[in-house]
Amino acid sequence: MLKITDLRIDPNSLGEVFLLAEISPSYDYKDGERTTNINGYKYSVALPQLRFEKISIKVPLNKKNNPLFDINSENPIPTGVKVGFKNIEVKSYFSNGNINVTASADDVFLVKE
Repeated sequence: MLKITDLRIDPNSLGEVFLLAEISPSYDYKDGERTTNINGYKYSVALPQLRFEKISIKVPLNKKNNPLFDINSENPIPTGVKVGFKNIEVKSYFSNGNINVTASADDVFLVKE
């Protein structure tokens, strides 16, 4: 039987432009509880070609060790800058009666104008 988690979404359907909104750490979970172990960073981006809907794209630590910007700095993260992702994978999953979307990538980078 085909499951929703077997399907992959074409990342091109997200559009060509990703505008950075926020960077936050992603944590490991054990027995349903969040640990203090950071396993990557989530880049929340706005998608202009999809009415500025937002999606978070996780870049695991084993792919990129540091976030694109220092999230602990006194200076705010520059929002609205164009970023790109290498090898985006978009999947769907079922949770609490809803179909949700999750995304990950191997790398994130600034897009030069």
